[in-house]
Amino acid sequence: MRTSPQAAPDLEAVEGYLRQARDGVLGEWPTMRILELYGFKCARSEIADSAEAAAKAAQVIGFPVAIKAQVPGVTHKHRSGLVRLGLSSDRELIQAYEDIAMRSRELRPTPDRPIVLVQEMIRGEAEIFLGMSVDPLFGPVVAFGLGGVWVETLRDVSLRLADLSAGEARRMIHELRGFQVLKNAGIDLDRLAGTILQFARLAADLAPQVREIDVNPLILAGDEAIAVDGLMVLRGLRR
Repeated sequence: MRTSPQAAPDLEAVEGYLRQARDGVLGEWPTMRILELYGFKCARSEIADSAEAAAKAAQVIGFPVAIKAQVPGVTHKHRSGLVRLGLSSDRELIQAYEDIAMRSRELRPTPDRPIVLVQEMIRGEAEIFLGMSVDPLFGPVVAFGLGGVWVETLRDVSLRLADLSAGEARRMIHELRGFQVLKNAGIDLDRLAGTILQFARLAADLAPQVREIDVNPLILAGDEAIAVDGLMVLRGLRR
C-alpha cells in the first residue's frame, strides 16, 4: 500500500479541520482531509447541497459513485439509511439524493439543505479497519481489523498502544483470526504494517484533542490503501 512520505503535517490546517466538529463529532469530510494531511490517500469526493450539484460532482468524479448524507451527530450512516452505493447515472443519483435528503430531515429536522458527499466507488482486494480510542490509564490505543461489515460481525480486532514498533504492527496483522483473508488476497503485509504505523502516528498526535477515531473501510487496492470513510470524536463528548 503506497502512502505519501512522512513529512510533518500542517498542524495549523489540522486544527482548522478539528474546529469544524459539530456536537463533538468531526464528520467524514474534515476527517478525510486530516487523513490526507498525514499522507493517507482518500477516495475522490465532492460536497453537494442539491440533486443538481450532486449530479455535476458525479460528472467530474466519474460514474459509478456513492452518495452519503452528512448529518451532524449521526455516526452510523449505513445503519441510518443515509448511504447509496454504485450509482451509475444522473437519474439514479438524483433519485438517491432525494431519498436520503428526506431521511436526513427525518433524523435531524433543519431548514438548511441536506448536504451529501459524492464519492468515487473504489474496488480492491480487501478492506480493513483502523481505529483509536484513548484509555484513561494507558493513553491512545490503536485497533486494526478486517473492515466494512466484518468489524462488528466478527469482532476480530488486534489492539496496541499507539507508540508501537514496526514489529508490533506486523504482529497485529498476524494476530487476526481473519489473517488468511489478507494473505489469500495477495496483500503486501510489510506495506500494510507501514499503514498501521502511519495511522498510529496520527493517533498519538491527535490524542490530546480526539478521543476516538474510526476509519472504516480503508480499501487495499494494488499497492495503495485508500480511505473511504472516517470520523473522529473529540474529547469532552459523552456517548
